[in-house]
Amino acid sequence: MLKPGIGYIRLSSFNETTDHEIAEALQQLNATNLDGLILDMRGNPGGLLNEAVAVSDMFLEKNQLIVSHHGRNSPNRPYYAVRGNQGVTIPLVILVNNNSARRPKLFPERCKIMTAA
Repeated sequence: MLKPGIGYIRLSSFNETTDHEIAEALQQLNATNLDGLILDMRGNPGGLLNEAVAVSDMFLEKNQLIVSHHGRNSPNRPYYAVRGNQGVTIPLVILVNNNSARRPKLFPERCKIMTAA
């Protein structure tokens, strides 16, 4: 907690346990009672797409499009929020910088993204 009511979570990569770690951090911060949350993804090199999608799912409304992905030889595959934020809406600031890979930038544009200098 940065100050009363403002939570802070550092998200350094998207690995096999990231969604569980973020869920646990939100629970420890008692996220439903926060006035705001800062997700610090500066320097995040990226990682697993499914983990980035799972983290995004926690902050979006159910059925909201998270990202659409396709490869050279694969069809377009959209990823939607499955669980959604379950009615918990928190003002959110996402910190990224030039060292942040694409996965941290999956969060929708409507999130306020503050780029560190």
